[in-house]
Amino acid sequence: MTPTPDAFRQKLEAGRALVAEQLRHLAAESQASRSRTATRGCASRCCPIASFAGGSMANVEDEVWVQLATRIPKPLHRELKLHCVQADESVMGFVVAALEEKLAKVGRRRAGRRP
Repeated sequence: MTPTPDAFRQKLEAGRALVAEQLRHLAAESQASRSRTATRGCASRCCPIASFAGGSMANVEDEVWVQLATRIPKPLHRELKLHCVQADESVMGFVVAALEEKLAKVGRRRAGRRP
């Protein structure tokens, strides 16, 4: 059965309304995330700076942030995303904590070798 032009127009308008609603939601969410403090995070885990496990970042608001771009194997990326979803943690928070932990270990090893 072929849809009538009126049925097609109704579906098109419904789709447009849905897209407009989603855009309004995203704009409001973006505005809200900009107005929040950096340490609170967002319930939907969309905020660029989420609270970090362990509280290792004393005052996140005073930190200067840079973007880290790197290439990793796709299976490792999938495992990282899966872990973060299961642990209810942002990928950024996990990477920051992992880097801090690794650098702290390397620093202890180097400090122990010095005479």
